[in-house]
Amino acid sequence: MLSNPTRGNAKKAQSFQSNLERILSFALLTSALTSTLVVSAIFSYYISQILGASNAHKVEHSIDVFERKLHEVVSDLTSVATDPVIVNGLISPDNNKMMAIFAALRERTDAAQVALFDNSGKPIYRYPSTDATLAPIQLTATEVYRLTSAGNPIMRAQSNILFTMPISYYSTVEGILALEIHPITYVRNHMSAEDHFELQTLSGEMLYSNHNEGDYLLGTETMSHGIASEHHKLQLTQYATQNPYYAIFLQILVGVWFLFSGLAIISIMIARKFSRRLVNPIHRLVEVVSNSNTDEHVRCHPLGADDEFE
Repeated sequence: MLSNPTRGNAKKAQSFQSNLERILSFALLTSALTSTLVVSAIFSYYISQILGASNAHKVEHSIDVFERKLHEVVSDLTSVATDPVIVNGLISPDNNKMMAIFAALRERTDAAQVALFDNSGKPIYRYPSTDATLAPIQLTATEVYRLTSAGNPIMRAQSNILFTMPISYYSTVEGILALEIHPITYVRNHMSAEDHFELQTLSGEMLYSNHNEGDYLLGTETMSHGIASEHHKLQLTQYATQNPYYAIFLQILVGVWFLFSGLAIISIMIARKFSRRLVNPIHRLVEVVSNSNTDEHVRCHPLGADDEFE
């Protein structure tokens, strides 16, 4: 015979269910948070790898675009240097014809100016000749010597980029063709308008920069242009106007919040359902005992083989 439980036993059973529900909720929420953080960490790692590769590819593409334009300049200069009008112009210049050729060359290459020199470095013709804002191209004695003796084109990068091409007549250098490029024109015309750039030589001569202090560094590459000496090789640094990781981080943060919120709701529902299923048999037993005979005793019968205790 069992003592009849009091109402305090029902409260204890209810308290047991609440405690069990809290314990299960805490355990499931901890598991959900851990799973969310692990998934987020793995996802963030792969995103950072993809963004890093994308940034590197972006800088390499900018370098390729710039170098391709420089090679096109050399190709155009080579073609013009063999033009009979230019070769004959070293002796008897035809200003109208040379102006037409130089104007077309300037337009194709986005050049600031084009000039023709004899083999001593003395200027013969300059286009545009009436633009007072452009300082006339000046060749150094070393450049004249290298051009006339070796017969190889030279690229010089100081305040601007200067290409010089020897003009040969029967294997003898008789003149020099020079073309000057302003880096700002090339960056504006051929580079991404969304990004900022710094263009300088390996010796540290800054040719162009629209880089701001808050810009995010994407990468730096060196141009391996064949006709530039080591001193005058160009180095391009590319910046993003805002950190590309920031927008991705915000998206990941929002995704993590929704993922954890969903898992938290599911965890609480599971904890409540499981605790109720576990405690319900105890509640029913308490109710049966509470509603039994009022003689403060419960009559128990032997359990049969087919009886179950819930």
